[in-house]
Amino acid sequence: MSSLNKKGFTLIEMMVVIALIGILLSIAIPSILGQRPLWKVNGAARGILTDMRLTQSKAIRSGDMHAIVFYASLRKYEIFEDNGAGGGTIGDGIRNGGEAIIKTVNLDDNYKDLLFGTIGAPHVSGGTIPADGIDFPTRGPGKSVRFRPDGSSEDGSLYLYPITTTPQASWQRAVEVIGNTGRVRAFSWQTSSASWK
Repeated sequence: MSSLNKKGFTLIEMMVVIALIGILLSIAIPSILGQRPLWKVNGAARGILTDMRLTQSKAIRSGDMHAIVFYASLRKYEIFEDNGAGGGTIGDGIRNGGEAIIKTVNLDDNYKDLLFGTIGAPHVSGGTIPADGIDFPTRGPGKSVRFRPDGSSEDGSLYLYPITTTPQASWQRAVEVIGNTGRVRAFSWQTSSASWK
């Protein structure tokens, strides 16, 4: 008998490898899916931070006031020129007259499992967080933050957390505007140090 030069895998070896892959996936997938609320709240916080910076840059470039107004009960926000066009009032933080809407974001379109508010975390800068989680001045039907042509703004912050069956405090996020400079920052709640970082 001549010996054959055998190369490749046997059927049993391939079945063992497939079984091991199946076991690893059954362990990994629930863990990965459990992180989805965290990914959503991070994405929403980054989106709001980016849109606030967009509002600020539009105010600087155009030389006109711009504002972003949050409607907590409607779960949306709008960016608009607060320039008094079409009989509106300049710089009032309320879209009126013919003031142009630059962008509208509906949280239910991308982030339906998020709420404005916190799960017991304190205010980023001290003080009390309003029940709706938005600490900007109330103007008309919403709460808005205005950006001036020099890039400055007014102080304020908003808070987000995901709706889950077991909410985790470490999944809370905050976006803050520092008025004098117009600096916009995002924070996440650190349960280990009980502070925003």
